[in-house]
Amino acid sequence: MRPARLALLALTLAAAQLATATTAPPARAQSAREVKKRQKALQKIADELGVPVEPLGAVGGERWISRKAEERRELLLDVGRDKPAALLPLVVAAARDEKDEANRRAAIRLISVIGLQADRAAVVEHVLPAMPKLLGEKDPVALAAIDQLARLRWWLECDADLAPSFEAAFGQSKRRLPLAQRGFRNLLDVRWPATRDGAAHDAILAVLGPKSKFGPNERKRAIRELGRRAENADPKKIAKLMLADGTVAVECAQALADIGDPVILPALRKIDATASMKLRIPAYEARIRLGDEQLVKRELNGILVNENEQLQRAVVWALRLFPTTTADDALAQLSKKVTEPRLLRTVAMARLHRGDAGDVVYLKERLEEDPPDGWVAQQGLAIDDRAADPLAAVIARSEADGLRGQRGAAISRIGNHRIDDPDIEKLLRELQKEDPSWLRVRAAFALLQLGAEDGEALIEKALEEDVPPDPDDPDAGEPEPLDPVRWRTEDLGIGRVKRFYGSTLIDIFDGIGRARTSEVAPLLARWLDPAKSEDGRASPGGPEPRDEDRSPEEGSAKAPQPLPLPRWLEHAIIRRAAVRALGSIAYDLTLGGAGPSGGDAPAGPAPFGAEPGGDAKPDEAETARRKKLADRAIAALARRLDDENDLVRSAALSALAEIAGEPALPPGAPASAEAPVLAKVAAWLETR
Repeated sequence: MRPARLALLALTLAAAQLATATTAPPARAQSAREVKKRQKALQKIADELGVPVEPLGAVGGERWISRKAEERRELLLDVGRDKPAALLPLVVAAARDEKDEANRRAAIRLISVIGLQADRAAVVEHVLPAMPKLLGEKDPVALAAIDQLARLRWWLECDADLAPSFEAAFGQSKRRLPLAQRGFRNLLDVRWPATRDGAAHDAILAVLGPKSKFGPNERKRAIRELGRRAENADPKKIAKLMLADGTVAVECAQALADIGDPVILPALRKIDATASMKLRIPAYEARIRLGDEQLVKRELNGILVNENEQLQRAVVWALRLFPTTTADDALAQLSKKVTEPRLLRTVAMARLHRGDAGDVVYLKERLEEDPPDGWVAQQGLAIDDRAADPLAAVIARSEADGLRGQRGAAISRIGNHRIDDPDIEKLLRELQKEDPSWLRVRAAFALLQLGAEDGEALIEKALEEDVPPDPDDPDAGEPEPLDPVRWRTEDLGIGRVKRFYGSTLIDIFDGIGRARTSEVAPLLARWLDPAKSEDGRASPGGPEPRDEDRSPEEGSAKAPQPLPLPRWLEHAIIRRAAVRALGSIAYDLTLGGAGPSGGDAPAGPAPFGAEPGGDAKPDEAETARRKKLADRAIAALARRLDDENDLVRSAALSALAEIAGEPALPPGAPASAEAPVLAKVAAWLETR
């Protein structure tokens, strides 16, 4: 290269270096100024909305003050995807004040998406104050808002707090019937006693009144509710209405069955062959539930000879609810006479409902057919009597596609009812060799309930191991552990997000709570109170103890440090279910009952391979075991009184109140009702 060219190149490089040196500091200063400006804007928004800065910044919260609807729309979508519970006030503010209609509708739909990640206190504090304005808007806005409240009431059980909003919506019947209809339906679902016996009952009477503007659907629902609230119903008036008004006659017959007063049998007997089939079926069902011996002894044979198959099956199926043993004899005779397959299976299943397993072999054959009888599977699993356990065993072993939906429930039933035999244990063990799935988790819980010493380890292994991605799914990501939450896609109108839709773990915990199997108590107690882990293990799904928490001499842990909850209990609604299950077990252990059926629950087997305990007598050893488990369970429940979420605190308080002999909190109780109960429970815990 020529010297002149070299000199020119050197001069160019020097100029570039000089330019960089002179312009870089201002660029860095400008970047710092932008960061500071953004932080200032975020802080101002956070102060205005009453939310923390960190989650607001994580979703790009500065877009809240953008003049562009598209940018605010993207912010709402990001909030819906990340679901930060702390940003519920932002969602409510957008639902109340957003000028762009699409954004406002999206924000309204986000109320339950984010609200179900928050707790009851946050909903009461932030959502309820916005309801008067939202319910005062035009129907599309008001109806969407009341639907969000319905979801929140269902999952968060804040009935007492949300009932006034439903009552206000119902009060719009003169001007806005669609909103009033929605308010009426939700008002009837409220379980808080003061509302149930007050505003809800008044609403029923108003809908059935002569000046009501409500249509047949609301009138039908009102009559059905009168039947369910038998203490406030007049059966004679309902019987008269059944014979006078064909639009609600079916619901009247159903309500009379629920009320259960035989005084109206003469009115039901007037529904004969001249009436429509649609009315005759509930009328016959009502007569059977009321114990009408005339129907069973005199009319049943004629029905099975002269009537169509639909009516025959309905009558036979209703016999499962007959209040005396007359139905047992009738069904046993029918089992020998009936030949039509669908009627025969109805007879067999009705007998099984009454605890008579005389036809269980036939029902098992129906399940083993190709394809299997799904109706038999569904009804068999709905029967809590031990007589139906053989059907659960068949369903659990089946790999037929037609029983795939019932197989998990059957496996859980094996554990809850302790159906203990070598073939069942082998099946449950085989499932532990498969990839992690909820079927495998259910099987691990069943093994623990049957007394397997490695049951706890199997459960945590199935929950912690990664699930291989679906090879047929092009969007499948990296392997991840089972998601304990079931999600449902919510269309916001500006994009899609997912909201809480339950959990398989909730189903499992609910079954354990009903069964009250004490073998699960140590696991639930360790999960809910990991700081008191007896074996020194860290909380499953959480980090191992840090080195600085160990003593240098022996490497052992220092004084117990609070450990994080397992990841599958991070969602408060799932954690609440675990608390309720442990509470049911602790109640049973403390009061010495055999189970939820007052002594009918099956006794637990000894752990697989376990030896009799020490020199203590069996009764003494069992008493000591139950006391130790009860003490550990109560300690874990007491720990949850300090839970960060008031749903969990309320569940723990209710459980401890029942154990302490105090009245349980009414369903849907507000937080204000908990204070006196908490004082009594705290005093009881101090004296234990």
